[in-house]
Amino acid sequence: MSVLERQSRFIIKVIVGTIFMYLVVGGCTHYHPAALSVFGLYGLLGFTQLIGRRERLAGKVIYDERDLAIGRKATVIGYSVFWTVFVVALMLPLFYYGPDGQITIHPAICAAVMINAAVSIIFLARSFAVLALYRWGQGNV
Repeated sequence: MSVLERQSRFIIKVIVGTIFMYLVVGGCTHYHPAALSVFGLYGLLGFTQLIGRRERLAGKVIYDERDLAIGRKATVIGYSVFWTVFVVALMLPLFYYGPDGQITIHPAICAAVMINAAVSIIFLARSFAVLALYRWGQGNV
């Protein structure tokens, strides 16, 4: 298994675990704004770069041209999925409530939710794309 695949698996585990923890803590606190502090676990994503460090320090090549191409293509897929979901999510209230509808939101909470959702969507889509490209995209990068 390549370093990029191991990193993607780690990212998926951290994000899914964080979202699960938010649902548990939020459910216990009736989704009080303080429950958003669980998303601080995204800091664990900083350890992603340590995966493969031992091989790199031993002098092995951990990324080749194919790995870099897969990483680039997966990043494009991740941001494409994010922008599609983002635009659809912003248009849903218009379609649901109509042009004269009003929605009351708390700006700080809305911003925190949008940023956490964006990070989750981008990283998850990129990680799943990496795994899919390694498994089913052999030679089609």
